[in-house]
This record gives sequence, structure tokens and C-alpha cells, in this order.
Amino acid sequence: MPVTFPRQAITSLFGFGRRIHRHVQRCPRAASWSHVKYISSMAHGRFATAAPGPTTVPENVLNAMHADTTNYVSVLQSGKKMCDGLRKLARTKHHVKVAAGNGHVGWQMALANVFEAGDVVVVLDSQGFAYLWGLVAESMGIVVKTLRPRSLHERIDPAALEQCLKDDKEGEIKAVLALHTDSDFTVHNDICLLRAAIDAAHHPALFLVDCVATFGCVQFEMDLWGVDVLVAACQKGLMLPPGLAILCISEKALEARRRKKLVPMVSDWLCGMTSVPQLIGYNMPSPDEEVPWIAIGTPPTQLLLGLMAALDTILNHNGLEETWKRHEIFAQAVWAAIDTWGRDAPIRCFVPDVVHRSPVVTLVKAEGIDALELRRWCQQEANLLLPGAGLGFLMPPGAPSFQPNFKGNDAFRIAHMGYQNPPMLLGTLATIDCAFKALRIPHGNGAVCAASQVLAASWAELNHERV
Repeated sequence: MPVTFPRQAITSLFGFGRRIHRHVQRCPRAASWSHVKYISSMAHGRFATAAPGPTTVPENVLNAMHADTTNYVSVLQSGKKMCDGLRKLARTKHHVKVAAGNGHVGWQMALANVFEAGDVVVVLDSQGFAYLWGLVAESMGIVVKTLRPRSLHERIDPAALEQCLKDDKEGEIKAVLALHTDSDFTVHNDICLLRAAIDAAHHPALFLVDCVATFGCVQFEMDLWGVDVLVAACQKGLMLPPGLAILCISEKALEARRRKKLVPMVSDWLCGMTSVPQLIGYNMPSPDEEVPWIAIGTPPTQLLLGLMAALDTILNHNGLEETWKRHEIFAQAVWAAIDTWGRDAPIRCFVPDVVHRSPVVTLVKAEGIDALELRRWCQQEANLLLPGAGLGFLMPPGAPSFQPNFKGNDAFRIAHMGYQNPPMLLGTLATIDCAFKALRIPHGNGAVCAASQVLAASWAELNHERV
């Protein structure tokens, strides 16, 4: 039965509005803001972030997580559907493992299942997050050999990797560890070429790749490129709050796990829960040595519901290849804006070679400016989180810097990943441009226009039949 309101109530409600209007008309000073001498901040409206994770969570994902999951078994029974979606993102037919945790947990799970203390691995270290992965390995007794690029703004040279493996005459090296994108210095490695280098050296090393920054954003071909373990997380391209570590595991890597006698139970690929109601959970390694899709313990049900919604958005609503293309276009738009800022000032992309740049996040170097002041203005005055660069803050006081050749006081990053559209991207660029002007930082004008032109031209090219 429809709800009705008394006529006098509606009349009173509208009358209240009119009375306010009449009152304002009688009091011109109350309706004028000319007496306001300053405003404390323009940081109203929704918070925005330019950080490469956690990224903005879509409304449909938030709504999916807003559910009662007391009966978590029903969530677990959706495991096959989730794993099929994750396989599509990784372009693999192999095993999937999901665990409560973040990328660091994923790193440790990958290492714990295939290596013993004393084993040797090569870390392709651009002095960013790969260095931290190497620290995790060393904490487990694994011996780390480091291979670095010639400079911080270059990616790993495949020829150097090939030679490193050829020099391993005794076959000591058990694996190569690489990042797809280092989201700190924003260098993007060519995984296909690195795989070719391993093959050219005729070396049996496993190939482990961190895709935390690119998973769900950028093309990745796990099977085609011969990747043995893919490590990802959910707070970037998958558009979720942090809390899920995701691994894809090849048969070769699984054979290495089966040869191990001891693996910590929580990290063990062979321990966990299944989607089969009769075998909904077990803590010991599975009798058929298959990979249960989720790790042991009470599952992070809300995140799993969000994951299902995020996968549906990427694969069914947006389309995977369309998602890859959108990230490519948005990266080009950001680079066009930075190039325009740099016409009249020393502002530039930290990675000069476009081929080496990450398609999901860009480090901006602006010599002579106080990046901390710029970032503070964006957050306090405009409600935009503009991240800095450099990972020294992760080290304990007094520890030597692992980034001695980088000073981040004049650098900031712009992420262009995940749940983002032109208003969000252009709004971010316009806010940074506004900060330059408000703080009287020299810069070239027309950056937002340059980014808009890239977006418009790309749209016209891809939709020429509709134009």
C-alpha cells in the first residue's frame, strides 16, 4: 500500500524552503559571500587518490562486499568461478592459490614452496620492490644474487640475465625473480624477453614474476611466456581493499613443491580448502597433491565476494582486452601532460624511454621543487592523495639505504590504474596543475588540454566507424 503524507505536511515542507528564500531576500548580507576573506580548504567532496594502490573501489564491488557471510561455505563454493576468472587474467590453464594477505605474503608463499635454505636465486633488482623480495628470500636462508640495470630508469637487460645464467656452470641457480612493473621507480620489464634469455642460456631455473601492480591492468601471458609462479594482490588492478594474495602456479613449480619435505602449513600450496561441499576444508596436504584454491583458515569472505564482482566487471562488463587498451591510453595521456608541464620547466617522466615506462604508474621528476609541499597542498587543499617515491621509509632507522642514487624530495607519482575514467584522470591532472599554479611552481601550460587530446584522439581512432 503506497505511503501518503498529509497535504499540510507537504505544504509545510515546501513552505519551509520558501521561507528561507524570503528570509535571504530580506537579508542581502546573509546571501552574499563577498565578506569572506579566505577559505580554509577546498578539500570537500570525495577523496581522490593518485597512488598505485590501494586504488579506488567501485560501487558495485563495495555493494557486493556488504553482505552477511556467516555461512562462509557458500562463498567457498564459488571458488571454481573465481579461479576461472583469475586464470583468464593471467592467461593460464594452471593452478590458482588465494590466501589472506598482501603481495609480501605472496612472495613468501612462492619462495616457501619451492626453495630450501641455501638455494640460490637471482633477483632482477631495479632497487625498488624487487630488492624487498630479495630480503624476504634472505630471511628464509635463501642465497640471493642480484642483477641490476645500468641505471634506475632502465629495465633489466635480458642479455645480462642470459650471461649470468650461462656463467652458472654448476647449476646452482634455482630461480629467477622479476617484477613486471616496479611501482616505485615505475620501470616496466619485458617478461617475454626475460623468458627468452633464460631459454637462450639453456638453464632450468624457475621463473617467478611479481605482477602485483599490473594484474588485471596489463596484458600478461603466463603460459605463453613460460612463467612458473605469478604473484599478485588485490588492491591495485583488481580494485579491492588490501587483503588477498593471489598466486598462479605452473606444473613445473608444483613438481618442485612436491619434492620438498617441509613447508609451513599456512604457506603450503597443497594445504587449504576446496569448493567441493564434501571436502570443504582440510589442513594437511591433499592426498592427490592437487592445489586447493584457498589457503587454510577462516577465509576472508568479504574480499572474496568483492573479488567475484571485480572479475565480473573486468571480464564481462568492460572486457579484458579493452581494459588493457584503456590503461595504455591513460598512460599516454599522463605522459602528454607531463611533457607539457616540462616545456617551460625541468619537469619530466623519470623513465625517459617510453618502452621502459610502466603503463599503470608514472614517476615524475621535477628538479628544484619541493615535492612534499606540492603533495601536502594536493591533499590538504584539494583532497587528492599524491604519493611520493622512494622506499627508504620501509627500512629501520640507521639501516643503510638501498636506493643511494635516488633522492625523492623533488619527485611524485601518478597512478593510472584500476577503476578510473576520463573525469577521474583529468581531475587528477587538473588538480596537480592547480597546485603548480597556487604554489607558483614554474611549469608549462596546457597539460590538461594535452591529455584530453590524447584521450579524444584515441577514442576517435578506436570508434571511427561510430563517428
